[in-house]
Amino acid sequence: MDVNHPLDTPPPGWRPNSEYADRVRKAMSPAALKSAVTWDELLDVLGIVIEGNAKVADRIAVLQQKIIELKERPPVPWEGPWDPQKQFTRHSFCSDRGAMWYAMADSKGVRPGSGEGVWRLCVKAGKDAR
Repeated sequence: MDVNHPLDTPPPGWRPNSEYADRVRKAMSPAALKSAVTWDELLDVLGIVIEGNAKVADRIAVLQQKIIELKERPPVPWEGPWDPQKQFTRHSFCSDRGAMWYAMADSKGVRPGSGEGVWRLCVKAGKDAR
């Protein structure tokens, strides 16, 4: 591409091998930009730009919805230190012997690190287990 060509820095989500990209390259080629442009050609280029902006706007709307969903999610269900008398629910977290554990199943009395399929290590304990 030319150094000063408008497509040197493509927009986010740009797919260089798409039909849309081919249409933009054709409309924005140095030859097309130097030639006399008809109203129809100008409207076609504007339509391409609007179409591209609509795609970006649609993607932004999806990302905004995901942000809203993340904000509405409850905080991490922290249960505190592991206790053999405590009931731990699936998807909760606890600490044991300096490590952090994720409960993959409901359990009571099953120490993290034992009981296959009950706990998953999230954060390994440091050397001094502090």
